[in-house]
Amino acid sequence: MEYICGKRYVTERSSERGYTLIEMILVLAIIAILAGVAVSFLQRGVDTARIEETKQEMKTIVRAIAGNPDLVTGGRRLDFGYLGDIGAFPSTLGDLKSNPGGFTTWDGPYLSGELAPSGADTAYLLDAWGQAYVYSGDLTLISTGSGRTITLGLPGTATDYLYNGLELYIRDTDGSLPGNDHKDSVIALLTIPDGSGSYITLGRQPATDGRVRFDSIPIGNHRVAVAFTETGDTLRQAVTVYPGQAGYLEIIHYADIW
Repeated sequence: MEYICGKRYVTERSSERGYTLIEMILVLAIIAILAGVAVSFLQRGVDTARIEETKQEMKTIVRAIAGNPDLVTGGRRLDFGYLGDIGAFPSTLGDLKSNPGGFTTWDGPYLSGELAPSGADTAYLLDAWGQAYVYSGDLTLISTGSGRTITLGLPGTATDYLYNGLELYIRDTDGSLPGNDHKDSVIALLTIPDGSGSYITLGRQPATDGRVRFDSIPIGNHRVAVAFTETGDTLRQAVTVYPGQAGYLEIIHYADIW
């Protein structure tokens, strides 16, 4: 209340006041902390997404090397990837997209679609952080772009993919075995990739009990032919060799020849 020329007047004072410098600093500090927390959570989300993207890409690359075990028809696996066609591991990941040297058994590209679109694109060689995958021509694929090591590999050992056993059992329609008298008139031929881009055919004669044993066989679907020289017949079948498992196939002549 003020007095002017003897009269009384009432004046109003604003209840609002400005922020002090300390208050403004505190507000800015809180905003900075909240922003830092938000960025941290956002970065974690981005890293998680990149890790998952990289793992999925690595899984696709590993399947290109050794095939997709889920592709099955009639109880037989269809896809054994690069290994099944070549009989060896790729020297580099580039071999999955481009024929490494005029290989006749190469049936790629084994990577397609968004992972390896076309032409000279090499994006599939890099993880989600743009770092090259580490691959040494064996079972294991490694990503280091996240700052830690992400490893994905094929189960088992190289032996499980390249050096399996295969046994054939040969008999005629009534179950008779070749025995000593007929074993030399039968020859089993197995055609497999030789690991260098060509095929090799291995020949074996059966034992008296009709068994034929092959060793050092790579995974895949392979061709078998059994020639019976006494009758002039040749029976042809396919046999599937799985990683770390001995293959087995019965060859039964349609006639009673023994």
